[in-house]
Amino acid sequence: MTLETCKTARLGWAPNSWTSLVDHLHTHGYDARLVIEAGLAKEARSVYDTFRARLVFPIRDDRGRVIGFGGRILEGDGPKYLNSPETRLYHKSKVLYGLYMARKGMQRANRAIVVEGYFDVLALHQAGFHEAVATCGTALTVEQMERLRRHTQSVDLLLDADEAGSRAAERSLPLFLDTGVQAWRLQLPNAKDPDELIRNHGPEGMEQAMKLREPLVEWVVQRKLSQHAGAGGGLGAQSREQVVDELLPLLARLPGSLVSRVAARLGVHEASLRRRLANQKRAPKVQPHSTSNDNPPEPPRPRWKPTRNVVHLLWLLVHRRDQVSDVLQVVDPTFLEHHPPQVTELFARLLSGEPEAGILPDLDDPGVHRTLQAVIARDVLYEAEDAAIACCQIIANLSSAMRRSRVSALSQKIAQAASADNLDQLREYSTEKSGLMAFEKRLDKALNDKDVPASVALLSTPPDSAGNASASG
Repeated sequence: MTLETCKTARLGWAPNSWTSLVDHLHTHGYDARLVIEAGLAKEARSVYDTFRARLVFPIRDDRGRVIGFGGRILEGDGPKYLNSPETRLYHKSKVLYGLYMARKGMQRANRAIVVEGYFDVLALHQAGFHEAVATCGTALTVEQMERLRRHTQSVDLLLDADEAGSRAAERSLPLFLDTGVQAWRLQLPNAKDPDELIRNHGPEGMEQAMKLREPLVEWVVQRKLSQHAGAGGGLGAQSREQVVDELLPLLARLPGSLVSRVAARLGVHEASLRRRLANQKRAPKVQPHSTSNDNPPEPPRPRWKPTRNVVHLLWLLVHRRDQVSDVLQVVDPTFLEHHPPQVTELFARLLSGEPEAGILPDLDDPGVHRTLQAVIARDVLYEAEDAAIACCQIIANLSSAMRRSRVSALSQKIAQAASADNLDQLREYSTEKSGLMAFEKRLDKALNDKDVPASVALLSTPPDSAGNASASG
């Protein structure tokens, strides 16, 4: 690395000391709790530095602000790389290392080069490939794709050639197809990574290697064919059909112009492949008439349409989970009972901390899938300090329909009991209705006062007992 590269990347050094950073920050007035929260220190019997005797790479957001760090050990024992833990500022699934430096380079080159490591990014930038970014140790995610899409419509994947890198490249293909970004797979000849290639063959070697790139979809097709090939490398008719069956859901997303190239790579007739793709696209639709009286067609499943409250609650779970998880874990869950099972399952998986990139491929409802993608791509909605009370307000909005329905039903029962001179029922229904209305007033007051504990306590009461709880309270 040249001195200029080191300065541009703002590389640093963490001394071989247990408390150098903690002590330094203490002299500047920073409380140890804050240093721990930022991921720069840990605590056992005492507070000590997270990074020690390591070369340090600052990780910056899209605006160049430092939000985390990666540390590379140069000698001694320990993990090769040590990265900042996730914090309120740093979510590795949403960050691309080097993006701040690469924005202009991507626009000039009309492409991005996605690699795996910090040194790969810096080696490429130093060699003149200023469009390089890295994934911070994760598979490419929806959030990272959205950030790339803002700058370019073409991405070269230069991940490691081992099985882990190949799986990561294959898993990323649906993301590219969904966002409409052209993806290329680039593998390096006679080098394990870009840094080694450039050191041995210079920037010219990298330019030559990039001429060997191939469309990611064709690379995935070839990978599937190789996986199903026999011992001699050949592929029988049955194995070829199995490959086509596996790839059909993916190929159905392809633009028509690519089908002929994929058919040639698969070794099948283009017309046959197009027919199967057409059938694949029509498959979910229920035909208006059935040819069998014994098996009448099932009614089409109504399309799920997200409401504003559900979208905002999903946003809070994705972007402000630390602030709202305590609320959602204790409130009465029936506020989602009128939504499809896939929606309630989505909330449960997000609440458990499962990454969005792992959930998206499992969402077969197009409405739910699109909604989660849109939520992930939306950066700003609620500030962290407003998240908990906003969550309470949304849950109150979602559950109020059930309480209003109960009040309406009680009003009818009160009228019927009065007509029948049934004083016991009249007293029972009137008490419950008064309790529900008092409950609503207490909840409104807690929300208006931004009293999170009081709001949570009220919202954790099931609708059928809210009236009794409010009346007794």
